[in-house]
Amino acid sequence: MKEKGYTLIELILSIALLGLIATYFITSISFGYKNIVNMEDRTINMYTVQQNMENLIKEKKKLDPTDPQKNFEIFDKTISAHEIKLTTSNNNEIIAYIPKETINYNIPVLSSNPDIKINKIGTNEPYSPQPLFVDVLDETWEMFVAEVSVTSSTKSDYLMSVYRWYISDEIEYNTNPGDDMKRYFAIKEWNEAKKQLPYAESEGLSFIPNIKDNYNRLSSYELKTNLELSDKEIIDRFGNRYIRYGITPYSIAGRIGEEKISNYVYVTKPIIVESATFDMDKTIEITFNQEVRSPDKFKITLDSSFGGSNNILTAEVSSADKKKLIITLNNNPINITLPIGGNSLGEGAVQSISFGEISIYNGEDGEFEITNK
Repeated sequence: MKEKGYTLIELILSIALLGLIATYFITSISFGYKNIVNMEDRTINMYTVQQNMENLIKEKKKLDPTDPQKNFEIFDKTISAHEIKLTTSNNNEIIAYIPKETINYNIPVLSSNPDIKINKIGTNEPYSPQPLFVDVLDETWEMFVAEVSVTSSTKSDYLMSVYRWYISDEIEYNTNPGDDMKRYFAIKEWNEAKKQLPYAESEGLSFIPNIKDNYNRLSSYELKTNLELSDKEIIDRFGNRYIRYGITPYSIAGRIGEEKISNYVYVTKPIIVESATFDMDKTIEITFNQEVRSPDKFKITLDSSFGGSNNILTAEVSSADKKKLIITLNNNPINITLPIGGNSLGEGAVQSISFGEISIYNGEDGEFEITNK
């Protein structure tokens, strides 16, 4: 049997093909090696540039900036810095700006506590005498706080202040509620180091609005308008609570000073009719959300089914429960079907024992419905 072998031509072609493949691999290996060498050079150069930069920073930060230098405006402060430029081996430029290092351990101190004043809204005209409380539905007032400076001895260390309006959880009125801030939470602030956050983006105060405009003013009108609240909503969220104001100074080195807290102002809920019942025997009993004084009966309006307001004999607060107003009728109405609306208490008809004359709120204009007792 005759064995087959490779011809000379086949051997020559095979050797040529192997040569081409070898050439490709040799070129690739050579190119890769060259890149490795170049990368090593670039890395060494980068570390050298970095080391030079660190040495220059260490040297320059101890000196007052000289040409070349650059000035920066930060929180209304002008900061001068050395301009340091270095060039890498592949002609990339690295630039750093280094101010003179200042070892500053001083903390700015406010010269006094802020003081809330009650002004007529849209003016700088304060009420006289200053009220201790305001009605949450009254849109004629505005709280205002004047700027508080830092002490002269710490003024050179002062950079900026953060301003915050605080509100307490719902609490009964007290002429001296104390200084426990654990019951308070921020509802508005101005912090220049943070992004501005308007009411519309605060998701109903889930995030604290960060607002520069009128940062030292607060009113029921502002809260109601910007949060798009109904009367009932603003009563529930902001009524029967204390308002306070805080200022926190910051130093140039970023150290935080002591927050100074203002006096407190109470925001009342209006007098609210919680229920009104008729016992079918000349007596109407109205229950309020707070203790009241006996009213002016001529400011009480009853539906004609009860004989109208002329049928009111007396209107007096119960001696046993000062939240209850007892209206006694001259004549007992007959053939009536309860409930009956169309009854109302005019503004000033009832006075709060705690707050004096406060507006009535029960849906609209003090209107209330009388039901069966």
